[in-house]
Amino acid sequence: MTFVKKAERERPVVPAVLSYSAPEGTAPQIAELLEMMSYRRSAGSEAEADFINRYIMGFGPEEMADNLVVRVPKVDGTHSKTLFSCHTDTVHRDSGRQAPIYDPDMGVIYKEDGAPLGADDSTGVWILISMLRHGIPGTYVFHYGEERGGIGSSALAKTHPELLQQFDRAIAFDRRGTEDVITHQGWERCASNEFAKALAAALNEQNATFSYEPCDTGIFTDTANYTRLIPECTNLSVGYEGEHTGGEMQDVAHAIALLDAALDLDWEALPTARDPKEVEDAWRFYGPAWGGDYTRYAGYVTGARRFIDNDGQLSCFAEDDEDLDEIDEIRAGAFTENEVVLAVQDFFQALENADLRTAASFLRYEEVEAFYLHEEELYWWALNAIETGEFGSDNEWELIETVRGC
Repeated sequence: MTFVKKAERERPVVPAVLSYSAPEGTAPQIAELLEMMSYRRSAGSEAEADFINRYIMGFGPEEMADNLVVRVPKVDGTHSKTLFSCHTDTVHRDSGRQAPIYDPDMGVIYKEDGAPLGADDSTGVWILISMLRHGIPGTYVFHYGEERGGIGSSALAKTHPELLQQFDRAIAFDRRGTEDVITHQGWERCASNEFAKALAAALNEQNATFSYEPCDTGIFTDTANYTRLIPECTNLSVGYEGEHTGGEMQDVAHAIALLDAALDLDWEALPTARDPKEVEDAWRFYGPAWGGDYTRYAGYVTGARRFIDNDGQLSCFAEDDEDLDEIDEIRAGAFTENEVVLAVQDFFQALENADLRTAASFLRYEEVEAFYLHEEELYWWALNAIETGEFGSDNEWELIETVRGC
């Protein structure tokens, strides 16, 4: 079976490395993780298709709304109530190969070319395929287009709600750090405290070095799109840091330890307490964020994304004539909708990471200069984020001047 992405979604292949193999003598688990991270997999790219063919298609997945789904029944033949989640794309803007480096003394994987590593979410994919090899019961969803706003998960929720409603829990392996069991994503609660505490305790019991605990400062992964259908939707820290930046790295020992715990944990024994029909504190962020508060920041990200629909096009959430006029201006520009969408998404992803220097660099893109909303929307959101101290960066004036320079 061969997986081929839709031609219109493919991006030009600009390989930094034509091929890659882990150094001789590298432990098999680490070698596989290294080789998975050698793919620069922008959503819908040739490299992503190659990656999927190499690592996922052998499990015989079913394609559902551009996502790949593999089901493993329980020993008695009944279906598990657990959905496991990861995504196959990376934040890279191009498609090809790269050369990750493993430092056995520090126990980390990193790169030196200034581009993201792609541990987000290569590590999650690696954990899921490893669980599949061990026959852990569950439904495994390899999502398309998470880095482009959760395209695949949003489509799955819309087209197959009856499938998702069969589950009690959705567990994503797509969180930075080593300690978080996410209870809130973006604008609302996604998992109950009872569930998060039980999962954290179960993980910590598996490994004495673990210190997992409930965390209410999640931003977004695909399970956020299932919160109205599945009671408990979370995201687990898998050990990467600095995602979406040139400083991204992966704690290898933690990834291996988490996999070992996932193989032994009784997922079906976790409690279910949240009612997905009850929306708690919608359109609010929770807890401190880089020394500030998420509450106002929620509007910055959602405000931009209201112009981007599940196919990566503009206009899905246009609510009035003014919105439509702004979108028409974008379409009348010299750049394609996709180019504008990618640039704007990159800008907001940088803001999500509190990386103002990177955000400023994205605002220099000609695509954003062609985006008529930049003065009225991007500038306003960025300036308010800075003035309220939510990001606490020393680079605020650089960002302000860059935006003004657009």
